[in-house]
Amino acid sequence: GGGGGGGGSSRDRGGAPQVIFNIRDREFDVEHRLEDVSEIYTGAKICVAVRGDSKAGPAAGGGGTGLPQAESEVLKKELEEVKRKLAEFEDSKRRHHDEPGSKRKRSDGRRAEDGHESKRTRIGEGDEKDPARHDEAHQEDDRKYSLEGEFIVRMRGLPWSVKDRDIEDFFSAMEIKKDGILIELNLQGRKTGEGYVAFENEKDYEAALKKHREHMGSRYVEVFESSSTEAAAVIARMQGKGTIHKSTGAVNKDSFVVRLRGVPYSADLREIETFMERAHPEGIHLIYDHTGRPSGEAFVELGTEKDQRRALELHRKNMGSRYIEVFESSVSDLERALSRGNRRSSGGGGGGARGSWSS
Repeated sequence: GGGGGGGGSSRDRGGAPQVIFNIRDREFDVEHRLEDVSEIYTGAKICVAVRGDSKAGPAAGGGGTGLPQAESEVLKKELEEVKRKLAEFEDSKRRHHDEPGSKRKRSDGRRAEDGHESKRTRIGEGDEKDPARHDEAHQEDDRKYSLEGEFIVRMRGLPWSVKDRDIEDFFSAMEIKKDGILIELNLQGRKTGEGYVAFENEKDYEAALKKHREHMGSRYVEVFESSSTEAAAVIARMQGKGTIHKSTGAVNKDSFVVRLRGVPYSADLREIETFMERAHPEGIHLIYDHTGRPSGEAFVELGTEKDQRRALELHRKNMGSRYIEVFESSVSDLERALSRGNRRSSGGGGGGARGSWSS
């Protein structure tokens, strides 16, 4: 689409304020940097942040912004530039609609009939023009993956437009297994920003982990250790063959259980393992809702009552920047939670051996 990615990044002006534009993701209800105007959809909320020297204070002519006049003008120009790019983008979209023979051109009656559709699609991503999202979801049903072995990493923070070739370029100096790239999709066929990559040898695997927080385009990507079990659970969920939840294994009926509430949506099994380390977790289950989105809830299985008490002592301790609530629970509560949302699955908690999220 027209307009490029000028809205999402700020320029370093040697101490002058930086203007940053964020957009709230309508699926996960979190804010992320606006990288391209094509990410904007009908009803989107765009947040503008100014980062700079807070000691400047209010100045005459600053327009009430608390910035000196020259810096206030910089902000004004940035906003005008984004407005211009959006206008160009809308104009090019209208021109495309009006082209003779355009597949997107519809009669007024059909427009009225399908009006609800346009409200649910992002600018430039109508189903008639771009069925890629649905095609991607259907292709996953038949796609073959090769994510076995020890040398698997998980990536987080991938751009929403990421393709296999982008990941190949990111790890260009390393040997990736054939069919060893998995880009995770949710139940609606949308990319989650996470992916898995299998490498041929330990040397390349170790080199891949060192690329943690390096940039792919304008976004930095996190790279973590993973396992074939974790990747297999994601594949099964995407292909509708397993639980939508993420688990380290089947439920042990003799476990002592605690429930976690307030888990960050970006958290994975390893982060919960680290948080609960002092309680020696034997099984971890991240609960998703029926749409495939993280619910903020997790269950942890412990081997003894003493370990359960240790886990309960972590109530309101922080995981990253968020505090986590920890409550006493039971195996029956855990099984009920795992059965929720599994309309596409015939089973409960995911397969695999206990503790298999670890290398």
